[in-house]
Amino acid sequence: MKKSVGMVVVLWFGSLWVLAGLAGAAPLFSESLLDKSTEVYSLDASTTLFIDRIDHRIQALDLSRNTIKWELDLPAIYDSRVFTNPHKIIIITSENNHPRKVVLSAEGKILSSQVFTRIVLNSQVKQVAWTFSAANHQEELAVAYSDRLFFYQAPWFKASRTVSYALKEYSRRYENVALDRVWLEFPYAVLKLRGGALVQGRDLYRVLNLSSGGSYTLSMPWNLTTSGRIEGEELVVTRSSIAGSPGGIDVNRANPVYTRYALPTGKVNIELTKTFSSIDSNWTSDYFNHRLMLMNSETGQLEEYDQQANLIGAHAFTGTPSGVRFVGYRGNQLWLLKYQPSGGAELITVNLMNSSGAPQP
Repeated sequence: MKKSVGMVVVLWFGSLWVLAGLAGAAPLFSESLLDKSTEVYSLDASTTLFIDRIDHRIQALDLSRNTIKWELDLPAIYDSRVFTNPHKIIIITSENNHPRKVVLSAEGKILSSQVFTRIVLNSQVKQVAWTFSAANHQEELAVAYSDRLFFYQAPWFKASRTVSYALKEYSRRYENVALDRVWLEFPYAVLKLRGGALVQGRDLYRVLNLSSGGSYTLSMPWNLTTSGRIEGEELVVTRSSIAGSPGGIDVNRANPVYTRYALPTGKVNIELTKTFSSIDSNWTSDYFNHRLMLMNSETGQLEEYDQQANLIGAHAFTGTPSGVRFVGYRGNQLWLLKYQPSGGAELITVNLMNSSGAPQP
């Protein structure tokens, strides 16, 4: 189904961005697209794919024409992958309490579907992850029950192995621990957990090497939200502050906002840090298609960085650095989804300036 989306044009006036809406335009995007659990992929230079795990919906947005090209509603979304050359979209959903793998074209056409009828998704299932077959491993599903991962391969009759991810161990350190996400990229399984104590919380990334049996845990700073993804042999993690968090943020010290960890060792390959002088300062970071967007309330700057954390360009902004998702770029232009107080989210564009204050080429 296609529908028009309200468009907001961002004009550059000195040090501010001004949002100029089209007459009669109304926000038509769900606020769930602003949530960090919604995954955002680039299908081509002008098409962005949203995998909305809250509303269980897939949408392809044409940024240039400002229209939704296609959308698909599902009963659940556990995992997703986007492959290129040719484009294929893999979704792990469910059907009658069994995992279902759906393969879509870039145009939203269902190319194939497979239901794993021997695997039951009951109330104890926390997450499901999928990985493709390659020269050194088979296609595999990982299902998280309780504190263990159960791995299934063809012919999918029963689990070929199980691995503990030590949830009970974390439960002794935190008042509550929840499993938020699982990524499977052989030989690694990466689990994102959230540990809470009193009114505080921190994210933990548990990395399991399925070949060697080794494991390690990356503990994030307290009271931040994080997003992760696997790119090759690296785990990419972005961090954002939580506005109104008790105690505010750590001041006068380097706060990591973007880190690329080596999956084999957990060592930092690349890291971008920022230092803040006020506990009331806030920032948000978002990673899309090998680019990082950072909004910093203390400097009033929206900044774009490449994979290596090199600054590409910047733009001044007013307001709070929250309720924004980075959803596209072309040359000096960025596309963002921005929360609107009236409800929903609108699409806006931003033109970056380089360090000398001139427009980016």
